[in-house]
This record gives sequence, structure tokens and C-alpha cells, in this order.
Amino acid sequence: MNSVFATVIVMLILMNTLVLALDRYPIDDEESQKYDQINTALTWLFFVEMVVKLVGLGPKLYAKDKFNLFDAFITCLTTAENLIDIASVSSSVSSGGAISGFRAVRLFRIFKLAR
Repeated sequence: MNSVFATVIVMLILMNTLVLALDRYPIDDEESQKYDQINTALTWLFFVEMVVKLVGLGPKLYAKDKFNLFDAFITCLTTAENLIDIASVSSSVSSGGAISGFRAVRLFRIFKLAR
């Protein structure tokens, strides 16, 4: 509920939207890898935001705000995608198109700003 915290989160959402908008086909591997690293870092920052809000507000108050639940859903989904991507580096398992297709869902975070 702190205004500085909220402003930082808004800036992170805008940055995430911009990075997702920069993705295109075809894209060279180096640029794609850079965007993936930025997306991974932003995902973990959103995960930290979710945990801080859960601890600060408590589960009941956190769940009263539907945007918090929506944000938690997107954050858990993208965190799962990142964990699968990390696992695929060390094994033959790949997230493929289905999981990476969830990236488009992250763009819905922009609706949080409209509120």
C-alpha cells in the first residue's frame, strides 16, 4: 500500500510490457536471450511483490482484491514457465510452445494499471 512500492511495481509492469512487445519473429539468438533474461528477472521481481503483499496484507485481505488474485495467477504461471525452462536446460524436457504461449497472458498485467 506504500506509494513508492506501488510506483516501482507500475514501472516494472510497463517495462515487462515493453520487453514483451519487442519480441518478434525472426529474432537473433543474442537478442532473444537478452529479452528472456530480462523477462526472467521481472518474473522473479513480481514473485517477490506477491510474497511481500501476502505477508504484509495477510491472505484474507490479499484475496479480497481480485486484481491481487489475478496477479498471483499470472505470477505463478510465469514462475512455473521459468522453472520448466530452467529444468529444460539441464535435461531433455522442453517447455515447447504451450508453456511459452503463456507469455501473452503476462500482457494482461497492463489491466492492473487501468485500475
